[in-house]
Amino acid sequence: MTFYIFSSQTYKNMMFCITILFAFLFGSSTAATSFCLECPNEITVNYLVTATNLPSFDQCRTVASRVCVVDLYWDYSSNTTTISIFEIKASVQPQLGEDTVTAYSTLEDIPSNNSLSAQSGFLFMCTSESNCNDKTSIQKLLRSLIIQNQLKEQLHSLIIDISPFDPMTAGCFNFANRTGDCPTTDLRLCDRCRILVERIDLPGQQICSGCPVPTYAPVNKLSHSKVFSVKERQVSTDVVEINCQTNGCNSLYNVNRVLQYSRIIFDMDTYFS
Repeated sequence: MTFYIFSSQTYKNMMFCITILFAFLFGSSTAATSFCLECPNEITVNYLVTATNLPSFDQCRTVASRVCVVDLYWDYSSNTTTISIFEIKASVQPQLGEDTVTAYSTLEDIPSNNSLSAQSGFLFMCTSESNCNDKTSIQKLLRSLIIQNQLKEQLHSLIIDISPFDPMTAGCFNFANRTGDCPTTDLRLCDRCRILVERIDLPGQQICSGCPVPTYAPVNKLSHSKVFSVKERQVSTDVVEINCQTNGCNSLYNVNRVLQYSRIIFDMDTYFS
């Protein structure tokens, strides 16, 4: 399974695409046999939410559906939390227990205002029971999920903006062993080094690195994400991505540094207790 980790500015678009894909896999219909919590607007509060200080969900309602979703992220730069709670209708009954947690940490350089944006968050999609995205379920998720994002404090110098960027002297690490498409290096058109490493600490680690032509809005960033399969109680995907411009910055050494300063753990024992 392949997951691409986008910048924090485009993260909401990525979540939308994931939910649409999920709905497509199960079809679309108004028929339903279970229920989800749905909030008409995203909820933003001026503090970092934990299991003990969730905001009110009075504006939300219970609706008939089959796939329930929680999208929550913490913005450490503004000290805010944004929560989206919604549902996806499906015409085919998904297998019970097909619940996944996608958790992530990012650090992005914002050269336009000479600042850094640090975020962490998770996307929870569940079908295991009715109202599996309600307040009680979110509290259980927050008690079980540990995300420690020290990327800004420890690795901010790795993603400083270099302008003009010279790919000929940047020393980008160029290597690929990933199955499927891997963008090829083009030193005439590339604007930063990049590395994507999948399935870290699992069999079949795949690497895609070089200096490719950008395929989306260019930005220097560090990101780490894990996908947890709740029913199987295991990590199904673990990904690190680095987009950077300092000399030799897309090395495997720096991938390991990202893992050192981005800790993501989902405690299954706590979740099922």
